[in-house]
Amino acid sequence: MYFMISLTALFAAIWIGLWFAGLFVAPIRRLISAAQEVARGNLKVQLPIRRGEGDLRRLSANFNAMTKELESQRTELVTTNRQLSERRRFMEAVLSGVSAGVIGLDRDGRVTLVSRSAESLLGCTDQAPNRCHEQAGEPQAD
Repeated sequence: MYFMISLTALFAAIWIGLWFAGLFVAPIRRLISAAQEVARGNLKVQLPIRRGEGDLRRLSANFNAMTKELESQRTELVTTNRQLSERRRFMEAVLSGVSAGVIGLDRDGRVTLVSRSAESLLGCTDQAPNRCHEQAGEPQAD
């Protein structure tokens, strides 16, 4: 009889211990799961912020702020990249219609762009396609 009571008390203690352990581990599991989602590229994931979780609550709030900031920066980069591509296509379209030779230089005097008219004026041919771009990236004389 005492053996059965002792065995029941032991199982109850084990069950209560596992239940408490689950309560402590659940926030960490949520954080691990959210970090895996971010690693897969999902920056929209947000952790719930629950009362009574102490430091893990602050960690969840910081994680949410971090993912919002990352998503904002990523959106800005994609938008800027799209705008740069559109500008480059526009410049190429304008230059293709200009009969004068145009050579683009950056601030350091490096060749960054050569129009088709400039290629033909400088003698670039299909036999020597790199002739006009040989000096690309090197500063040009003033």
